[in-house]
Amino acid sequence: RVECTPGTRTRILKDITKWANDTSPNSQNVYWLTGQAGSGKSTLAYTIARRFEAALDADDNIVLGGNFFGSRQMEETRSATYIVRTIVYHLAHKWTAFAEALNRRNFDVINHSVRSQIQTLLIEPWEEAQQAEPSNSLQFLVVIDALDEITGQGGSDFLRNLFDAINKSRLRGLKFFATSRPDQGLVDHVESFPNKQFYHLAEVPIEEAEADIATYLNAELPNFKGTPEMKKLVEQAAGLFIYAATVVKYLGKCSPPEQRGRISRLPPSGIPQTRKDTPLLDRLYLQVLQDAFDKFEDDDVDFDRRLKIMHTFLCSAEPVSINIVAKLLFSPEDPDFTETISDVLASLHAVLYTQNYMVLSYHKSFTDFMFNQNRAEHFWCDTRQFHLHLSNSCFRVMDIDLKFNIANIETSFILDQDNPALPDAVKVNIPPVLRYSCRNWEYHIVMTDSEELANTLLKFLELPVLFWIEAMNLMNLRSMCERMLRNTHNWITNENVSNDLSLGEDLSEAASFALHFSGSGAALSTPHLYISALATWRANSGVSQEWRNHFTGIPKFVHCFGGRTLMTIAVQSQVHAIACSSDNKHITVRVWDASSGVELKKLEGHSDSVWSVGHAFSSSGDQAVQMSASFPQHPFNCYLRQKIDQHHTGWLLSPEDAECYLMFVPLSANLPDSTNILTIPQSAAAIVDFTSSTLGCEWTKCYSPK
Repeated sequence: RVECTPGTRTRILKDITKWANDTSPNSQNVYWLTGQAGSGKSTLAYTIARRFEAALDADDNIVLGGNFFGSRQMEETRSATYIVRTIVYHLAHKWTAFAEALNRRNFDVINHSVRSQIQTLLIEPWEEAQQAEPSNSLQFLVVIDALDEITGQGGSDFLRNLFDAINKSRLRGLKFFATSRPDQGLVDHVESFPNKQFYHLAEVPIEEAEADIATYLNAELPNFKGTPEMKKLVEQAAGLFIYAATVVKYLGKCSPPEQRGRISRLPPSGIPQTRKDTPLLDRLYLQVLQDAFDKFEDDDVDFDRRLKIMHTFLCSAEPVSINIVAKLLFSPEDPDFTETISDVLASLHAVLYTQNYMVLSYHKSFTDFMFNQNRAEHFWCDTRQFHLHLSNSCFRVMDIDLKFNIANIETSFILDQDNPALPDAVKVNIPPVLRYSCRNWEYHIVMTDSEELANTLLKFLELPVLFWIEAMNLMNLRSMCERMLRNTHNWITNENVSNDLSLGEDLSEAASFALHFSGSGAALSTPHLYISALATWRANSGVSQEWRNHFTGIPKFVHCFGGRTLMTIAVQSQVHAIACSSDNKHITVRVWDASSGVELKKLEGHSDSVWSVGHAFSSSGDQAVQMSASFPQHPFNCYLRQKIDQHHTGWLLSPEDAECYLMFVPLSANLPDSTNILTIPQSAAAIVDFTSSTLGCEWTKCYSPK
C-alpha cells in the first residue's frame, strides 16, 4: 500500500482530517466514504491511517486506535468475523482500561454473529472502560477499508451492525473512518434513523480527480510531462486512479521508446471497434493481457498453460508462491514449469506483484474483470471449473504427501511443546504446497458444484482424513478442521452434489471427531490423536470402524464382564460398580485379591459414595486408573498402592515418571454399552485396556496399514 502522492487529494484529505480532529460532543462518530472501484478509496484510507499513527501534527486531537484493511486475497482479511477482533486487539494495546474490560468478556463470542461481537467485544467493554476512567481524554480513530472485499455481504452487514450499535450507544472518544463501494440499501437504512448526527456520508469526488491524476502521472512518468502522450493518459484515466496506477505499472519496466510504443497502443486504438462500449478500465486490462498472451495464441497448449497459471494466482485462497503454483498445477511427472510461471508473472506486472515471494493482485477490479465472461472475453476465468481443478490439485497433493506420523515423532510420552526437534521436522515434512492444500481444499470445494468430488471425498474420509487432522494439529491449525468438514457437509447438502447419504453422514462424523480431538488435551501431543482421541471416540459407525481397523494397537475401552458367582466378598456398604485387572488378580475401588477375596488396599481419595468405577490396568495388572462419579480421576499403582497425581487434566501419567503421558481420557467420556456385559446405569464407566496397546517409543506400531 502507498500513500497519496504529495499534492493530490488535498481537499478530501483536509475534510477527513478536520472531521477526525473534531472531538466535540456533536461530532459524528462515523465517516463513511464511498466510491466506484479504482477511485482511490484505499489510498486515502491508508494515508489517513499513517497520518494519525505517526502523529504528524502536534495539533491533532486524536490518534490511530486500530485499523482493518479488507482484501479477498487472504482468509483473515476477507472474512467479516475478523474485523471486530482485529480492531479491539489494536485498541486494547492503546488503552489499558479497555484491555482490562475486554479481558473480562467471554471470548467464545468470536464464533458468534458480527452483531454479537460488536456488542460484546466493542460496545460493552468500551462503555465499561469509560465508566472506570470518566476523566479519560483519549480519542481514538479506527480505519476500516475496502469492506466491499469482504466475502458475500459481510462488509455491508458489518457496517449496518456498526451503525445500528452506535445509533443506540454513542461511543465517546471513538471514531470510525470506513470505505466501501456505494451501497444504496445501506444508505437508505441509515437515512431512516431519527438521529442523523452520528454519521457522515461522502463520495470520492471523481470530478476533482483529473488534476490530481495529472500530478500523479507527472511524478511517476517525468519523461512525458507536458507531452501529448501525457494529455492522452490523463484524459483516458477519466478520474480513476486505478487506471492511472495500472498504466504506470504497465509502462514501468520499459525504456522510453518502448513506453511511447505502448502508449500508442493503449485504447481506444489498441482495441477492436466492436468493443468501444467497454469501460476504459476494461480496455486497459484487455491491452495488458493482449501484450502478455498474444504471442502465444498460435500455440493452444502453451496459451492454455499460461492462462491457467494466471487463473491460479487469481483463484488461490491465499497468496501463493511460484513454487506452490507449479506443484498445484503440474504433477511430479511433468516438466519443471517454474520458469514459465515466472515469465507469466513478469508479463503481468501491471496487475500482479510479489511480496515476500507471494503473488498478489493490485486491485479487486482486475479479478472482477477476469471473472466476467463478457468483459474478459477469451481470457475469462470460469471460477467454478477452475476451483474444481484446484480442489483436485489439493487432494492430489494430500494423497501423495500426507502419511501417518508425518513429522517422525519418536515417542507418545511427551507433549509437542516439549519436543525440541518437532518444529524443524514439521517445516521439512509439511512443505508449503502441502500446507496450502491442507488449509484450503474446502475453500475451493465450496466454490464449485461438481459431482466429481463425491468419490474423492469418500476416499479421503476412509483414512487420509486422520492424517490430515494430524498435519493440521502439527501446524497449529486444528481449530479449522471441524469448520472445514462441517462446511463441506453443508455444501454436499445444499448443492445436492451426491445422492449417497452416507457421504454426508461420514462428513458429519468426521467433523465431530475433529472437534472431539481439537477440544481436548489430547491435541497437546499429536500421537494422541490416535492413542487417546480415537480410542475414546464413542461412535461406532462404518467410517470410524474403518479407522479403528487400521489402529489395532491403540488402548481399548471395555466394560467389566459379568458371569456366574464364583465368590462372595464381604463389604461394609453397597457396591454399585467394580472393575477387574486384565490378569484377573485385582478388583477395585478397594483392591481385593480375586482368588481369595482378601482386601489388599483401600484406595483413598473419595469423600462420599462411589457410584461408578472405571480402571485402566496395565497388561500385567499392576497399575490401575480409577474413574468415578464422585471424584476426579485418580491413577493408582496397585503394587505400590500410591495415587499418581495427574493435576486433574485428564492425562494418565506414569507412576515412575510424572512427565510421562500415557493417555488422555476425557473426564466426560461415556462409552457405549456392550450387549454381553453387565453394566450399572448410573455409571457408564469403562476399563482402559492397555493389553495390546503400543505406547512410548513403540507408539507407531499402533498403526497397521492395510
